[in-house]
Amino acid sequence: MHSGLSSYIWISEGTEITTEAQPKYQLPSRTWIIIEKLGEVASFINQQDIDHGLKPGTTAAKFLCHLKDHPEKQAFIRIHRQIPIEGTDFAPPGIRASQAFPQRENRELEAFKALKRQKFRFVPPLLGYQEGTQGPNEIVPGGSEVLIVWQKVPGNPLSEDYFWSLKEQERENIRREFRRVYQ
Repeated sequence: MHSGLSSYIWISEGTEITTEAQPKYQLPSRTWIIIEKLGEVASFINQQDIDHGLKPGTTAAKFLCHLKDHPEKQAFIRIHRQIPIEGTDFAPPGIRASQAFPQRENRELEAFKALKRQKFRFVPPLLGYQEGTQGPNEIVPGGSEVLIVWQKVPGNPLSEDYFWSLKEQERENIRREFRRVYQ
């Protein structure tokens, strides 16, 4: 398996995405409007990897969006989707559909749910999510798909590149704060 930049998720500006109500997490049904795609990273897998028991490849795309009736309420949507085995991207839909793999736990979504249950206030709040399968015209018909929506908050995300650009003492302060919160 290897990772790389690619584009498997094509959603244009202005597209509406609705997340269903999730009563367990007190999340109402909401409709989001895509503003722009911010990036996408895919984890590719080949037939040999599958033969050795690895799970299917996936892609994750991040979008900036806003609440349909409140453009000032911006959020992020990340869409995780199963992608085809390398070399079969342009195979007939039936072949790609035969690669569909049952939904598996999405660690990012599970983390957001756990933090919401614990009413953890130091991360952007979960605003909605959707778990399901891709439609008949998607890249892997019947393959898994997870959408996660969280609030856009002020400031810059703590990306790996940003973290390592900081001075050693600043990195240690961040580590110390994470240890304090997780204990």
